Amino acid sequence: MSQIETTELSLNDVSPIAEPKGARRKDRVSEIERLTEEKQRNEAKARRLENEVKALTAEAKGLRRKERNHRIFTRGGMLEAFLQEPLLLTNDQVYTLLKIVFHKPEIDRMRRQMIEDSKRKIAEEETR
Repeated sequence: MSQIETTELSLNDVSPIAEPKGARRKDRVSEIERLTEEKQRNEAKARRLENEVKALTAEAKGLRRKERNHRIFTRGGMLEAFLQEPLLLTNDQVYTLLKIVFHKPEIDRMRRQMIEDSKRKIAEEETR
């Protein structure tokens, strides 16, 4: 009697059934659609972020303008406090007066010293 060999087959030993061409095409098409949707979402997010940057830039510019205007008005008010009759003086007269006052050597030294003191104070605060 002959002995019949039996072999056990596992799923790994069996070659997979080939996918039909249409199935692979569908997978590629769905992958393309998924990537296209992802690209559109990312482009929309990029536009939102660009608009946010524009808005923040405009806000910062507005804040700097407000600070500058406040400083100008405050200092203008200080100047008018020293002019006895500011409404009677022309802009040219006020300019001439300021030019004379600020070109005195002792005033120039004082101004330079104040600026240096302020710069030193800012540098100290930045190193903390």
